[in-house]
Amino acid sequence: MDMYIPLVITFMAWVGGGFVSLVTGFGCGLFAMPIMLLCVPTEQAIPVNCVLCCVAMSLILVKFWGNIDWRHFLWMSAAAVPGSFLGVYVLKTSPVYWLELGFGLFLIVCAIWESVRKYVLRNARPISSTPLELFFAFLSGFIDGLIGMGGPAMALYATLACWDKDMTRGTFGIFFGINLTLSVFLQYQSGLLGPGELELIAWAVPGALLGTLIGIPVAGKIRQDTFMKLLLSIILLSGLVIVFKGLF
Repeated sequence: MDMYIPLVITFMAWVGGGFVSLVTGFGCGLFAMPIMLLCVPTEQAIPVNCVLCCVAMSLILVKFWGNIDWRHFLWMSAAAVPGSFLGVYVLKTSPVYWLELGFGLFLIVCAIWESVRKYVLRNARPISSTPLELFFAFLSGFIDGLIGMGGPAMALYATLACWDKDMTRGTFGIFFGINLTLSVFLQYQSGLLGPGELELIAWAVPGALLGTLIGIPVAGKIRQDTFMKLLLSIILLSGLVIVFKGLF
């Protein structure tokens, strides 16, 4: 019976991830992966997260295909590909201790940034340049290859550059869909996606779809600001727990 516990926890984690993604537009992996880590080894949870985030981005791409800015997509992809190779290499060669510590700190930074972003950038002027875009795209590719969560890096640039919301979703949809697909392929080639990870994915995908279906009728009835505060609190707490686990 114990052998099914990681599978059930993975399923439930991605039910929550699918629900959160529909309600907030982000955060499926940020929410689901810390729950998986309660009973799934970090080196298994990361490839599973990459695959599920790839599926989520593909769904966004279908909806916002007509809003893609192809010039930005090509520039971003050119910088992200080498970042993905580097991220997968670090994932394969780094001790689990550093992965857990890094992921925990990543969650803490994301939660704090999302909490203060609207105040910090309230009166900021648009900042847009090709070198800056390439830097954030490379960083995003690296994080995608490492943990499958490169979204916050590019989201920060899109906020600084004041990109249109729908254009951002369309361009990010194809960018992350392709970049995460590359990361998944590189992880498979590196031996990081084996039978154990595929079994977890087989439970996670229907969980994410179920969470999305549950969220459709209730998303409009939940106060967005209240839900965001709760979500960011959960992400911050998860980050602190994972850092504590990595240290001790």
